[in-house]
Amino acid sequence: MFKTMLATVFLLSAAALETDEATSTSMVSNAVTVEASSVVELRAEGCRLTFPLAAEGETAARALSNLGPAREAFTRAVKNAAGTAARIDFEEPELSWRPLEGEVPESFTARQEAVVEPPEFPSEAERRRELIGRIAAAAVDSRAVARECRTPGVEYLFPALARYEERLVSAAVENAARRVELTRRALGRKYQYVRAAHFPPGAEVNGELVPFADGQPRITAPEPALTATYTVRIAYALEL
Repeated sequence: MFKTMLATVFLLSAAALETDEATSTSMVSNAVTVEASSVVELRAEGCRLTFPLAAEGETAARALSNLGPAREAFTRAVKNAAGTAARIDFEEPELSWRPLEGEVPESFTARQEAVVEPPEFPSEAERRRELIGRIAAAAVDSRAVARECRTPGVEYLFPALARYEERLVSAAVENAARRVELTRRALGRKYQYVRAAHFPPGAEVNGELVPFADGQPRITAPEPALTATYTVRIAYALEL
């Protein structure tokens, strides 16, 4: 394991450091570059539940009109189950048409996505499942939801990464310092100072770089826990 780490360190020292908008650095001679990461677990702080509403009518106008009572029934049922502070947003409705088939008359169906954000989000998994199940049962009982829907789409909401920036960066730098101390002892040489460094502007979440900057869209995922990984590269000048 120790030999593997040394190989990684020297390989990195022979290549150029990556660049981004925040930092632009290049490799220098007579230096060793180390790479170190820090990881933090992100816990969801909210969720969104998506339900398809449906209403039929003999004309397009009638189907769209029938969505009104469906929305009202859905809203009453969900707020009774989740609390009056629950946020409910409705997407733009869409129309579909079934042509005349034998004795079955033509009809129109209006569909509309309803997105529910409960006012509370339990930290315990069992209580979360109970909350989502209670809301789903109330939505289905309202008879406003499409017949084929029995469970909602669930999307979990996470805090902005800016909350974890200092923690991630500090831990990554500390890990780099520990790694360079190991290589210093192995080489029997001292380091004079940091010659170059690469600090990304964000952390990796689900394989994508998510910026630390304020104003970024909320992180969403189909599971209630994620990990954020932050990686730094630092070039240390060797003592001549």
